[in-house]
Formats: sequence, C-alpha cells, structure tokens
Amino acid sequence: MGSTNSVFTPEEKKIYKELTFLNSNEIENCFKAFSRIVDPEDRLSYDQIKKSKIDYQKFKKSLEFKENPFKDRIFKVFSKSRSKMTFEDYLDMMSVFSESCPSEIKVDYAFKIYAFSDSDHLEKEDLRKLITRLIGPQNQMSVEQIDEIIDKILSEADFSKDQTISLMEFSHIVSKSIDFEKTFSIRVQ
Repeated sequence: MGSTNSVFTPEEKKIYKELTFLNSNEIENCFKAFSRIVDPEDRLSYDQIKKSKIDYQKFKKSLEFKENPFKDRIFKVFSKSRSKMTFEDYLDMMSVFSESCPSEIKVDYAFKIYAFSDSDHLEKEDLRKLITRLIGPQNQMSVEQIDEIIDKILSEADFSKDQTISLMEFSHIVSKSIDFEKTFSIRVQ
C-alpha cells in the first residue's frame, strides 16, 4: 500500500468519477479508507482489497463511522447485499456524504437512513428512534419528553396530517436547516 501510484486504471478512475460526485483524490482517499477497514495489517494486494467485502462488524469500527449513532442504518442503506459492503458500495456511500453531492440526493438518503421501518414515511416509532439516537445514552429523556418532541415535529412537518412524514415533507423541513449540508458530509482523509 505504500506506493504513490494510483491503484486504479485510467478507465476505472474515469468510470468512478462519472458515477460519483468525487474527484480523483477523493476516490483514492476512499480506497485508502476502505483498505484500512479491510486490511488493517496492510498485507493484501490492491486487487485483493478491490475484491474484498466488509461486514458490519468491521464497518462499525471504521474511523469515519465509529461514533455515528446511525452507522447500522448507513451500512444497511448503502450495502447492496445488506450484509456485506463492496468497495463500490463504499464509494457510493462516500459520494453521497461528499460536499459535492447535491442536496436533493443527500436528503433522499438521509430519509432512507432515518426510516427505520424501511417504509416510505417516517412514522412515530422512526422519530422516537431518531431522537433517542441523537440524544445518546447519556442524555436520557422521559418517554413523555420524547413524545412531546415527536408531537412538535409532526405539528410542524406533517402537512398531510396523517401522523407520518413523507419524503416531500422531510425535504421541505430539511431545506430550512442551514446545517444539514454540513452535518450530512464526511471528509475522507
């Protein structure tokens, strides 16, 4: 892994650049990050790493995601097989989390991550899990306090008054957040 040459052929790099919102350096950095997860001992060849898949146990320990309260949902949403993540899955994920990714795409993926029920609406239980994860285990709130927050969210975001939040409603609310773009971005070093 110590070589400064690209691990990708010019054709591979061209395809990755066309299919993602990443530049050449970001693609290389994603490969390095993926390599650290797959092969922390630095023993595998580039080709072996490219063909490798990571499971959730390895993913959750990665530098970029170990502190993220939604790492399990992120893994599930971006790993096409739902149990293993390929380099291409990882690259797609990092493309969505890049600063170059359009807001509409980020919103769509954020919605998928927060929809714990894997439905096309955020239901009350999804909101409960979202709030619980955001406040963390040290900041325990009572069930009543969480229910009050959920009711407030629904009163402001549920335009259809069906006690759920659709993607369109979610998009509308997120568009008002000046911090969304920044908080839904990860820079790979």
